[in-house]
Amino acid sequence: MSHPPIVFLHIPKAAGATLRSILQSVYGEQGVFWFKPGQREASLQVLREMSQRQRSRLRVLTGHIPYGLVDQFFSAELDYVTVLRDPVDRIRSFYQFVSRTPDNPLYEKARYMSFSEFVDSNVTGLDDLQTRTISGKVNRRKVGAQEYELARSNLAGFRLVGVQEHYQDFVVTLAEWFGWSGIPSVRDAHITRDRVDVDEATRDRIGQRNQWDAMLHRDALSRWATA
Repeated sequence: MSHPPIVFLHIPKAAGATLRSILQSVYGEQGVFWFKPGQREASLQVLREMSQRQRSRLRVLTGHIPYGLVDQFFSAELDYVTVLRDPVDRIRSFYQFVSRTPDNPLYEKARYMSFSEFVDSNVTGLDDLQTRTISGKVNRRKVGAQEYELARSNLAGFRLVGVQEHYQDFVVTLAEWFGWSGIPSVRDAHITRDRVDVDEATRDRIGQRNQWDAMLHRDALSRWATA
């Protein structure tokens, strides 16, 4: 399996934990460098302190990290991959996860909110997070056409862009492209039960806050639908 290191940009609540588990099963935990939630700066410091030889042993870098964050540590090209998800489904899954996970930092805030209230809140990650992550402009106050076009340009250079709706096909293609000896079984690491209903008014408000994400997702989805 000789290929450049894989950088998997893990969009929160877009099957990232599942793919990380698959990557660890393929490359071993020592071959996968994981930016754990809330530990980005500490992880960056670990990378800085690694020797070039130690970094060369890494086969995958992943986490809730923006495009370009780890490029400075590698002289060779990197194979970027990611998975996009419909914004309504992603944010619904996000709400259900944080409101039902007591050790999540957002739990105390989200547990007392209805889904509609959550959608209108100032919680980070509710407005065009996918576009922010892929453009590398995560901390911009507001995302616009410039960030969207930058995200599109970056995605054009990715080795593979998956979508939730064709997740198994995405994993099969990864296995073929990167020369895995077999195709790992796909099992959701965070199974969501009793999905929250989304009324039209709430759906519209999500759309207003995620118009660029919706466009990125539709474009990627259309590519898989015609593959």
